[in-house]
Amino acid sequence: MSAAKRWLCGGHARACAGSLLVTLALAACTTTTRHPGTTEDKILQDMRAKAGRIVEAGGLAAVGLGEAGILDIATERAQNRGRQGIASVIQDRLFAVQKALGAEIGEIEALKYSPIFSAAVKLAASNAMRESAAVEVQHQYPGAVVRAYVLMVHEPKCILDAIAASQEDANQELYSKFRASQTYKDLEARIRAAKDYKAVLAAGRAEEAEKDTAEERPAEPAEAAETPAETAPAEVRTEAE
Repeated sequence: MSAAKRWLCGGHARACAGSLLVTLALAACTTTTRHPGTTEDKILQDMRAKAGRIVEAGGLAAVGLGEAGILDIATERAQNRGRQGIASVIQDRLFAVQKALGAEIGEIEALKYSPIFSAAVKLAASNAMRESAAVEVQHQYPGAVVRAYVLMVHEPKCILDAIAASQEDANQELYSKFRASQTYKDLEARIRAAKDYKAVLAAGRAEEAEKDTAEERPAEPAEAAETPAETAPAEVRTEAE
């Protein structure tokens, strides 16, 4: 069995143990909020803004929406769609890496590395579908259905793990060259520097609170403009003829 297949099946004990700890930690931080009167646009807007902040900080996040007559089923559907969203973020990120590699070594030469990227996308997306976790859940109750909104996150390190697991499915020499490229080093540095999603969300809450406080603070009265002092009329002298 190849390393990629073992990775997909969870045979890599250290990776699986680490992922399990991450999943448990994320589950412990999950918040569920009921919003019977909040509009759909407002909930989606807020959650997408949070996901956007996490992605901009180097993380992996997406929002899922699900509906059903039962709360648990609606939530599960939302989680699955959120996982699919994270898989799309991974695909886009690896596509950008492949494009950067083309700029570094030439587009024609970069085509030789396609098997690495194809395998990495498949492996990382599969990992995200299994192990990404919900960190915020909100529900609405329009009519007879339950509408669930879920913010899903995943560890960006899964991209590096997927690239490492793809080496047996690719040419070993090409894999070694890719690992030595500046493009890979830049990718690795960005992932290592990615901010923890909890810190990103906390910063976002602090920013929103500061904005709300500024809006509630009464405006200071404008200072009255100073009236220029009256000047005495200039004395007019008339010369005698």
